[in-house]
Amino acid sequence: MKTPNQERYRHERNQQVQDRRQHIISTAREIFSTNGIENTTMLDLAEAAHISKMTLYRYFPDRPTVAIEVAIDTIHQIRDRITQQLTITRTSENQLQNMFVAMIDAFPELEKEFRFMAMFDSLYYSSYPTPELQQRYQAEVQNIFGRSLDTLITTLEGREKFTKIITTANMITSYLQRLALRGELMSNEQMVPIEIQLQYFRKIVVNITNDLF
Repeated sequence: MKTPNQERYRHERNQQVQDRRQHIISTAREIFSTNGIENTTMLDLAEAAHISKMTLYRYFPDRPTVAIEVAIDTIHQIRDRITQQLTITRTSENQLQNMFVAMIDAFPELEKEFRFMAMFDSLYYSSYPTPELQQRYQAEVQNIFGRSLDTLITTLEGREKFTKIITTANMITSYLQRLALRGELMSNEQMVPIEIQLQYFRKIVVNITNDLF
């Protein structure tokens, strides 16, 4: 039987491991978003996180695994921020519409996260690094968003609604990722500030979701 001191040491040790793992993931997101995933080496990640390369390999075996874990963590952050935004800007009784509007309203605080996801999608546009990482990523995304939409697929009407929801979500996500990647350049070239574009896009989404849902 473990003593209280042993239990406390075990708890503190586990917390240190989790804190360092999160530190590596947060650092990797910054480096990936700045330099690109493919242009970043494990040595770059270790140096940026102020740890040895050997220590980094104790947590992650390779760069693709780091990228997948950063993507999972980023989706968690996006979901949590949207959930917070929903309590601020609930505009109608339409829950899906509120969620889509919250995605747009939260963009200024999530620009780096959307930029990383744009790079991630571009790199793994046709396949994942390995079947194991694909299973890991897809299972975690399913856990993050839950299975609340799965029941819609059981009926013809439900499948149509499911298709509308997914298509609308993909449209919003794609636009926000494009803004995160090239927003400043687009704003200068098109002479429309990002803030104005977001306001107009928000109106478009509200109109679309009024018709769809």
